[in-house]
Amino acid sequence: MHKILITGATGLVGCYLRKILSDATYVSSKDYNLIEQNDVKLMFKDIQPDTVIHLAARVGGVHHNILEPVKYFEENVLMNTLIIREAFKNNVSSLIGILSSC
Repeated sequence: MHKILITGATGLVGCYLRKILSDATYVSSKDYNLIEQNDVKLMFKDIQPDTVIHLAARVGGVHHNILEPVKYFEENVLMNTLIIREAFKNNVSSLIGILSSC
């Protein structure tokens, strides 16, 4: 059975994607902390996806991005790196990443 993992389940795109891909496994920050390597490893171990659609990102709006631009940049780069690394290690056949403008 083909297993799809979608991060960012509670975000704008994730909420709408549920209507199209109802059989996928959706995760949010309440499930795993994607800037923690051990959480990302555990997520891949628990779900064992064939495909990953990575939508998760640290977002906070224009005001917060102005106040803490490095924090948002670093956390999003780290999150993306950890997801890509674990997808590779776990032989994920397809990875789609939708990056935040933050």
